[in-house]
Amino acid sequence: MPIRSFPPQAESVNYICAILERFPELASLRAHPNDGTLELGFAVRGRLEKSNQAAISEAISDHCACFLDLSREEPVALRVRFEADRATSFVTVVRDGGTFSKDELEMLCAFFDARFGEALVRSRPAEDTLDEDRAAADEAAFYAVESLRDPSRAGGLIGFREGQRVLVYFLNQRRKGKASSRR
Repeated sequence: MPIRSFPPQAESVNYICAILERFPELASLRAHPNDGTLELGFAVRGRLEKSNQAAISEAISDHCACFLDLSREEPVALRVRFEADRATSFVTVVRDGGTFSKDELEMLCAFFDARFGEALVRSRPAEDTLDEDRAAADEAAFYAVESLRDPSRAGGLIGFREGQRVLVYFLNQRRKGKASSRR
């Protein structure tokens, strides 16, 4: 029987799911193949005021720059954006795929955990994944990040959580706002 290979889009969906399942601190992950960037979304309970936003943005930038300095790399893209409603603030870290790594993702998740503690919105693991092997989840996340670093393999995707499910949408690169979903 021939080995069945999946189309690149299906693999990309699996990559997004692997990362979101491994890192419950991440609220969303978006891959932009046109400019080779990844957007990492974090949700924080409460409204972050403008004065706090500047300090948080600077701290995130400093952490990422120091982390990359250890490997003698410089980020091509490193930006922090904030959006807030009455009850929740959303912090988006934009990174270039070329210098981004799973280790940096772990560092960012630890930063958000230390900075916001219980205010950081985390996904509860699904009951059927409670006994999942942590090493296997780490390995899957490593390969997922490595694959998403290549814009030609990443595809235009956004993944986010809804309850205990991960939803992944394909972004239409030609028309903003149009997306198709895959669960």
